[in-house]
Amino acid sequence: MFRLEDIERARRIVSTLTLPEQFGEDDNTTYDLERQLEDVVDEDYFVASGVSKAVIVVDSLPFVIKIPFNGYWDFDYEDEDGSPAFYEFTGASEYRPDDYCEYELEKTESLKDGGYGMFVPDMEYLCDVDGYSAYIQMKVRPLYEVRSTMKPSRESLTKAKSYSLSFVKEWIALAIDFYGEEFWNEFIQWATINEPDVLTDMHTANYGLDMDGRPVMFDISGYRS
Repeated sequence: MFRLEDIERARRIVSTLTLPEQFGEDDNTTYDLERQLEDVVDEDYFVASGVSKAVIVVDSLPFVIKIPFNGYWDFDYEDEDGSPAFYEFTGASEYRPDDYCEYELEKTESLKDGGYGMFVPDMEYLCDVDGYSAYIQMKVRPLYEVRSTMKPSRESLTKAKSYSLSFVKEWIALAIDFYGEEFWNEFIQWATINEPDVLTDMHTANYGLDMDGRPVMFDISGYRS
């Protein structure tokens, strides 16, 4: 699934990081991580972030590195020292309620066990870094990058318009082209019953196409703070 040399390189990269005790998304999160990586990564890279995790993207690695935030800043309220209030996450994994990446790994494994692993990229735990768990996930091109290149069949696009799902119709149509309408329907029914969180947060930054052009979802952790 993942090459050992790539895994070892990723571990070397994250082992250099110093992460704060209160780790959440703010204006400085990506800048601080990118600054720390300047002397470690000798090629193009960038750091992205969402509400629940930071994502390190190194050009030559076939996967991204995900590090979960353990909470969020509320800039409308202040602590006693005048700094913004910080609240730890409590709604993620049952095992790690503050770790949405762990929860995402659980959902990925559940989809694979259910026979629907083709809808998610491979993902696994990488290592611990400065008190946090780091994970790796095969790279996916998000929808906003590839939507103009998708060419689903006209027949599948017509079928896709009948679904009241948050996915864009072109992506649904492509999934039908790849896997067949019956299998797509089976997946939606299975996910609705067994893993509803997988379908609840599908804005265009959470799904797209893998490097082989298959429609996949790469952020299935949902969010409950």
